[in-house]
Amino acid sequence: MIPILSVTFAILYAILASISVKFIIYSFKKKLSYELGFFVSSIFLGGFSFLFLRLDTPYFMLNSFLKAGVAISMVQLFLLPVLIILKRARKNIYMKVINRIDHII
Repeated sequence: MIPILSVTFAILYAILASISVKFIIYSFKKKLSYELGFFVSSIFLGGFSFLFLRLDTPYFMLNSFLKAGVAISMVQLFLLPVLIILKRARKNIYMKVINRIDHII
């Protein structure tokens, strides 16, 4: 029973995390800069994942997805200065990267 619950919770986490991150980035993109939405979504994803990871649930698949959520948020935080530099230096490459990130998310 635990493996089935583990997979179910992991899929539910992945769906909720992706919807919330996409919503945060979309809402910031309309009103403020894309980078601010990217930053807020990475902090939200990392904090949310780390909070539930600290609960140390017996669901192994959920724990793996939570660790992946923390790792993805760290990659987003490290990618943020690169986006800011690209925005100032090379606008066309910046737009290609933003479109690729939107497509991935």
